[in-house]
Amino acid sequence: KSFGGFGRTGVKEELRTAFKAWPVALACLEATPESQIFERRLADRPVLMDWTGDVTRNGGRVVLMGDAAHPMIPSQGQGTMMAWEDAADLASCVAPSIVSDQDPERGEGEGTDGVAKAVQRYVAQRAKRAARIQKMSADRYMGRKSSTFFPKKVLSLLKMKRDMTFVNQGYEPIDTKMTKKTGFTQKLKRRLSFGIVKG
Repeated sequence: KSFGGFGRTGVKEELRTAFKAWPVALACLEATPESQIFERRLADRPVLMDWTGDVTRNGGRVVLMGDAAHPMIPSQGQGTMMAWEDAADLASCVAPSIVSDQDPERGEGEGTDGVAKAVQRYVAQRAKRAARIQKMSADRYMGRKSSTFFPKKVLSLLKMKRDMTFVNQGYEPIDTKMTKKTGFTQKLKRRLSFGIVKG
């Protein structure tokens, strides 16, 4: 099956069926020629907890991040934020190894072993949080019908509130000796608190 594009034959009829309960959407659909309808299939994949692959081949210094590690359905708009968190934590983990290798006054470096250990710390910190948000995004997929049974609907809303609290308040940057000295972690938390990274 195609991953999308313009003007697939039959797409307008499929959309009429999907949006039959929304007259405004149908009016918009009818005003749009089928050749101008762009279709994009959304996909994710099962949670991946090992982001380093075969460490015997790559020495533990190769690691995935962002969509390569945890692709998400964009229902919660968290894909980019997870990539920013990945980048910040990877930098926080790896920087002390690199800096101590380059500056003897900061202490004895660990060389490539230090980078491999830093990557392991990064994956241990990030994989569970990313997996939970990836699952949450899949559960809240746009267009998925919610229950009309009142108690079940209330429970679903409470779970959604708990999930959003986790998204907003659940991020704790990795703190290392170097980041504590420079105040890096506190600055990072302030900048990432609302999904805004400032220069």
